[in-house]
Amino acid sequence: MKLNKFSVRNYRSIASQSDINLQSFNVLLGKNNEGKSNLLKALNIAMETLLKHGHRHNTILSRANSRRDLNYDWARDFPFQYRDRKLGRESIFTLEFGLNNEEIMEFRDELGLQVNGIIRIRITYDENNKANIEVKKQHGTQYKKKSSEIARFISSKIKFNYISAIRTENMAINVLRNIVIQRLTQSPYNEEYEDAVKKIEEIQEKVLNDIASQLKPSLLKFLPKLNSVNIKSEVDRYNPYYWSPDIQLMLDDGVETNIIHKGEGIKSLVTLAILKDLQIFNGVSIVAIEEPESHLHSEAIHELVEVIHEISNSSQVIITTHNPLFVQRNNIKGNIIVDSGKARIAHSIEEIRSILGVMPEDNLQNTSNVLLVEGKTDQIVLSKLLSTLSLKIKNSLNNNHFVIKYMGSASNLCHTIGELNQSMCKVLVVLDNDSAGHSEGRKAIERRLIKEQFIKYIGGPGSREAELEDIIRPDFYKDLLLSKFYLNIESSAFRGNKKWSEKLKSLAISAGTDLTDSLKNEIKVAIAESIPSNINSIDDIFIKERLHVVESIVTAVEQMLE
Repeated sequence: MKLNKFSVRNYRSIASQSDINLQSFNVLLGKNNEGKSNLLKALNIAMETLLKHGHRHNTILSRANSRRDLNYDWARDFPFQYRDRKLGRESIFTLEFGLNNEEIMEFRDELGLQVNGIIRIRITYDENNKANIEVKKQHGTQYKKKSSEIARFISSKIKFNYISAIRTENMAINVLRNIVIQRLTQSPYNEEYEDAVKKIEEIQEKVLNDIASQLKPSLLKFLPKLNSVNIKSEVDRYNPYYWSPDIQLMLDDGVETNIIHKGEGIKSLVTLAILKDLQIFNGVSIVAIEEPESHLHSEAIHELVEVIHEISNSSQVIITTHNPLFVQRNNIKGNIIVDSGKARIAHSIEEIRSILGVMPEDNLQNTSNVLLVEGKTDQIVLSKLLSTLSLKIKNSLNNNHFVIKYMGSASNLCHTIGELNQSMCKVLVVLDNDSAGHSEGRKAIERRLIKEQFIKYIGGPGSREAELEDIIRPDFYKDLLLSKFYLNIESSAFRGNKKWSEKLKSLAISAGTDLTDSLKNEIKVAIAESIPSNINSIDDIFIKERLHVVESIVTAVEQMLE
């Protein structure tokens, strides 16, 4: 089962009806005070109302739900401009669920009702804060009579977690408490409790230790010095389904400390880590998160992007954000723009950039695809070479759909990728196949700025160090170096297995030339610019045996442009 669509009307800033078609990962984008948070709060009210309605005959879960405050208040939440009218004085929430074939059969067997795979629930709150729940179907009155049973069926298949923008330690504890209650009420624990009260403490300890052990691997990412995770609580031996609110989450990263004494960023990360690692519900989970980037520094946000994507593999995720890193660049329809209290599906990256106020520099403004290289000569050479090898790349370069950007030095890699990620660009990196290139590449990967498959190392095969100039035939630039720089590459000083820059340095020393960085760059640029824009014969300019990486780059760029 999944939530296909959510609609809301007459709730806070959302006066006219807004419909949201939901996918696995949904990103609500918009400026401040346009209704993003209100949409998520409305979804929270609707889901919690439905789940409470479905659980009202379940003593255990009713107790858990009784502690939840649904926070609907007509005097505060109904749009102010409509309060004087006689009709339409209700806040309306609509949930549309999709059932798979197995669930359709279960629905028929349990409730004796036929269903086409779609169930719509309409929830209204009136001025007395009273909720009315109605199943919207065209199959007579039986659906209305069995609204509670239908809600209970849905609630057995759906788990909902809402994480507000203000995340305290209570947020993590509430999520953890709900998971503990669910685990304890599932077989075999439920039967064991009924049959043998004496096993309560033993089972409780087993559950808490199990949850704690599941949490530790994820928390280690944020707390590298973490030694242990321990969960403590008090349970009434003669009322095993009543859980004390005084549940504690203890984290040992040198000293065992209650989470209430940790920083806001850690509290936020712990809450989301719990959701990622404890997907134990037998059904579909829906996770709604307001501004997941709150209280986090940039490196933690990159880590969090991956965590939320992992959650979306097993749950439907809906977030609000101002951070471009969460934008679904490969699935534009997963981005929902909220403007003036209305929600609509985004149609392009440019539209998303506009609503977020992202203004990429120079020629990046119209592109979503960037090949990031070390120096200006890499940019010049690869622009000519890739255009020759691929018409698609050539056309994309011409219309700025694809840009080759140089960063000046491999040491600028992390900073530059961070900026490009903020500009919502897809990035492929080409570095020299030397110690500096590999060192900076590993650093970017470790900081989760980019994945391994998006970095290519160029220069030639084998274990020796190499750089882009090593793929160019020396005969091609022999006359240029001799006539303009008085360097004869036929000298023995230019031979050997060192990378091109090292050989050039040896040649310059033997010729009595001071090879400054400025002169070396001038030589590199001269060679790059001597390559014609329209290459007739690649073999006359480049060493064929060293073009395998270039061919791999062509494939990767063409895939990026799809």
